[in-house]
Amino acid sequence: MNGLAKVLRALWRRSLYLWFIPGILAAVIIFLIRPLWCIRFCIVGFERIGNLYVVLYYWNLSAAGEIRKRTTNIFYLTPHVSFVANRQWQLMITRKTKFFPLNGLCWAVERVLSRLPRPEAHQIPVFHPPTGDLLTLIWQAKAPLLEFTAEERRLGEEGLRRLGVPDRNEFICFHTRDAAYLNNVGKGKDWTYHDYRDTGIKNYVAAVERYLMSSERYALRMGAVVAEDVAMSHPHMLDYATTRERGDLMDIYLSARCRFFLGTDCGMTIFPETFRRPMVYVNWVADTRVPYYCHNGRVIMKKWYDIRGKRFLTFSEMFRLLGNSNMDIRGWGVELVDNTPDEILAVMAEIDEVIDGKWDCTKEDERLQARFWDLCGREKWHSAMFRVGREFLRDNAPALGIGR
Repeated sequence: MNGLAKVLRALWRRSLYLWFIPGILAAVIIFLIRPLWCIRFCIVGFERIGNLYVVLYYWNLSAAGEIRKRTTNIFYLTPHVSFVANRQWQLMITRKTKFFPLNGLCWAVERVLSRLPRPEAHQIPVFHPPTGDLLTLIWQAKAPLLEFTAEERRLGEEGLRRLGVPDRNEFICFHTRDAAYLNNVGKGKDWTYHDYRDTGIKNYVAAVERYLMSSERYALRMGAVVAEDVAMSHPHMLDYATTRERGDLMDIYLSARCRFFLGTDCGMTIFPETFRRPMVYVNWVADTRVPYYCHNGRVIMKKWYDIRGKRFLTFSEMFRLLGNSNMDIRGWGVELVDNTPDEILAVMAEIDEVIDGKWDCTKEDERLQARFWDLCGREKWHSAMFRVGREFLRDNAPALGIGR
């Protein structure tokens, strides 16, 4: 049976090439009418949650009035991919953006157009990072990019009550990336080149437990497939990821309702970002992919330890390495060191100050902040409200080349 299934899958994939028969004709017509009307394409896959950043970019582009006139924009799904990471996410995205039903045809047309002059004219732009007026729009926007129906809100509130979160009680969400999800949905593929983004959950749990000691809030550990179950001693901490209440709608609803979301470099942060929730990113690998879609948030990074030199790298050295790489850090001779519970707790406390309107900083803090973004080369590409954690920069001032 396994052999037959493999043969059928292979035939199904090869059938995709049959679309080149009508695709060539369609591409030639699209190419010829381009001076009068431009048709552009963008392929999207729901098999990974983070793949939908291209759609978020397009929505912001549309809101900024940057969509060209006399243009038709066509989104289509990855052909022959049936797995969907989150069905509720797919439902909400497709309520706002329609997808062309003939995926194979679009796929073939794009490939033919890529052989003709100026193929980029037929691609929906999804540049990263956003710049100029679009970036300003992202930072200033406060309304969520998606909305729940009345029935979805009712189901979400019922789910919260079943989890034991009292009505009107604030809660935070926290999540860390591990290898479990990709190893589960992408069996047979080597995903180890992503390992630098992974982090254990224990330091998060320790920080969140201390955070809750002085608060009546609740904290929910998020995730669909997780590598570690965790023992939580605080009664207001819930391992939602391993409960029977865990579901596609609740994943999004909790992310949209939380006071803030504590996460890292992974696709799941797209949920709270879409609903404009305050963000705390920890264990970030200090590369150029800073979270541009977050206006109101904080970030702290993993530290890089030079195994041969037996010392931590400076930020300047990290950025120099990352500027000439494809982010496959295996063999670089470095070890990435996770943020400690103290570091995580400090940046959580800072975002609380921001939310409550009590945040303040010194001139020295501003100097440290400016130095980091200057070294990163992204000084013009981040919001005044999105900053590196205050205590993190104070503690790591020497790594910025600034003595204390």
